Amino acid sequence: MNEENEKKNSVYISKGKGYELFKFLLAAKSTNKYRYILNRIYCDESDNMGVLVATDGKRMHILYNVWSYGFQQGVQYMTSMDSHGISFVPIVNPDGNFPNWKSVMPKFGDQSKEFNIEIDKKTKNLLIANISYILGENHAPKINGEFLAPLSNLPEAKIRFEKDKDLIEVSGYDVVSLLDYKAIIIGMRDF
Repeated sequence: MNEENEKKNSVYISKGKGYELFKFLLAAKSTNKYRYILNRIYCDESDNMGVLVATDGKRMHILYNVWSYGFQQGVQYMTSMDSHGISFVPIVNPDGNFPNWKSVMPKFGDQSKEFNIEIDKKTKNLLIANISYILGENHAPKINGEFLAPLSNLPEAKIRFEKDKDLIEVSGYDVVSLLDYKAIIIGMRDF
């Protein structure tokens, strides 16, 4: 694929509907230069929907229903932001495979708990405090509050977790952009 085709297959998300969700997606992208595959966004298919996935190995953010934005299945994208939006540029002949993100999706049992939380228009600190309260004193200290902060600009969400599992799942839906989102946050280990 030449540079002209690469530009043609690029996706630009301008500020407006859905923009905050795409920013949320990028918050989980790794910045570690030695984990260069995780510095990318991956487009895949799940349940007949296009999904974009970003992970840094400790958390994973996913956007569902992205086909209508022009993303292509099986493509890894490099991203950049400017004052007007976010560019997703496809990588031609990537030098590695994106991890199998589906294999780390949590499977919750009958003992899982689910709570709704109003996220929109909450300050980051209030959001972190609310979620920590919901998770309870045994679970909340294991969740990195910095990973919860990107949720503060998103619509209402559901939080799901199990008592003995070291992770939480936060999911929601934006009626304006028609995008579903999910954050999987892996708890910090006790040392």
